[in-house]
Amino acid sequence: MANEAIIPFEIAIADSELDLLQRKLELTRLPSNLAGEQWAEQNHVTLRFIEEAIVYWRDHYRWRDEEARLNSMPQWVTSINVEGFEELNVHFVHSPSSSTNAIPLLFLHGWPGSFQEIVKTLPELNAAGFHVVAPSLPGFGFSSCPKKAGFKHEQDAEVMHKLMSRLQYSDYVVQGGDWGAMIAWTIAHSYPDSAKALHVNLLSLPKPDFDSEPNYTEFEKRSLRQHEHFDTKEFAYYLVQNTKPRTLGFAMHDSPVGMLAWMADKLFTWSDSYPWSPAELITWTLLH
Repeated sequence: MANEAIIPFEIAIADSELDLLQRKLELTRLPSNLAGEQWAEQNHVTLRFIEEAIVYWRDHYRWRDEEARLNSMPQWVTSINVEGFEELNVHFVHSPSSSTNAIPLLFLHGWPGSFQEIVKTLPELNAAGFHVVAPSLPGFGFSSCPKKAGFKHEQDAEVMHKLMSRLQYSDYVVQGGDWGAMIAWTIAHSYPDSAKALHVNLLSLPKPDFDSEPNYTEFEKRSLRQHEHFDTKEFAYYLVQNTKPRTLGFAMHDSPVGMLAWMADKLFTWSDSYPWSPAELITWTLLH
């Protein structure tokens, strides 16, 4: 049985890890023949972007400042047993509201996100009357990774529900984005007596299948074109991560710049022209 203690947590990356990262940045080699327009992938991840990112990361980025910013949120860890799997250490932000009628909110990130998605909205959510719980999903951030294959969204849902129960939240609402949306759906389906409301910002719906093409509106036609573009131009990440995660992992784990390029592709593409700062992109990358 897992130790049910809830232990305060503070991010404190060892200086030796930061020194190793700095050396890897200094030793980065880039392919010089990928600067031409014929290599453009329309995602801002160009050779020039990567070169400038390396310079900023190496010479100007300060992890300790980012660490302090993240540590301004109250964080904890606890051990949770998962049926058929091993015990996992789960990291989470837990920020109760001062409101007497506050609603427990389970906030689930996706990929390429992390628990830090909550940092900008946490004060507003607390002020609006929500007790906020924002975990690092198993295998993300500072939560431990399952060692046994076959860990799916059903197990993620089990972990998240057990976490809320341990925090004495018998009733709660759940928000999920990206992969977190899949987990949120599963929580609502598997634990309906506890999950009182569901909010997701990812709906995976199939293209309509008609015997003959209906009279689509212009909005619907544009949406179908976007769907087709995603299937043909933006889905490679999913196929690789779903079928060859370990193979990709060997490359990403040892290359901070490679991970930045992989992450930035989707952060740029999926964020509706959000003005990413170099520091934000790097911090999001480092948390993976």
